[in-house]
Amino acid sequence: MKKKISEAEIIAGIQATGAQRQQYAGWLYEKYFDFIYAGAKRYSLSFEQAHDAYGDAIIKVCQQIQKGAYEGKGKLSSYLFRAFLNRCVDIIRRNASYIQQEDIAAHYDLPATAKGILEEMEHAEQWEAVNAAMDDLGDKCKRLLLDTEYYGYSLEEVAQRTGYNKAATVANMKYRCLKRLKDLLKTKQTGQS
Repeated sequence: MKKKISEAEIIAGIQATGAQRQQYAGWLYEKYFDFIYAGAKRYSLSFEQAHDAYGDAIIKVCQQIQKGAYEGKGKLSSYLFRAFLNRCVDIIRRNASYIQQEDIAAHYDLPATAKGILEEMEHAEQWEAVNAAMDDLGDKCKRLLLDTEYYGYSLEEVAQRTGYNKAATVANMKYRCLKRLKDLLKTKQTGQS
């Protein structure tokens, strides 16, 4: 990060689309990178585990900012740190040997808050499955899907960035990449069953 950027500037940048969103998300990532060390120490996680938790927290916070769910009542750094610590706890839970979630839900009538927690944990597992499948897609498909679906680049912008002739070419590639991703997820799901 070359210049000092305020949290308000980062928020406004992440609310934008395309290259600006990507740049400001990168600045947010760099600005609080030291959280990784704090989380690793606090929860006795490896650097890699804490780094993964931090990356997930950055994505979640950026999504919250984009949806307008982050109200700005507190500091962005505090909001990000809470999201990061929650992801660290999720990693600890995932690594611990717990009874399968389905068994718990089947045998007990859980209160609504517990059911919500189980749903969140299931969503986190689905997110991990998507991340793993994205890694298996290859760099071109992964970059294309991140650019169009996460960073908000238009098909025309992606065509310019990647050197393709037309947006229609990018649209066709995106369709094929999404189909491959869906097939990979289905394969991983049936392979685990």
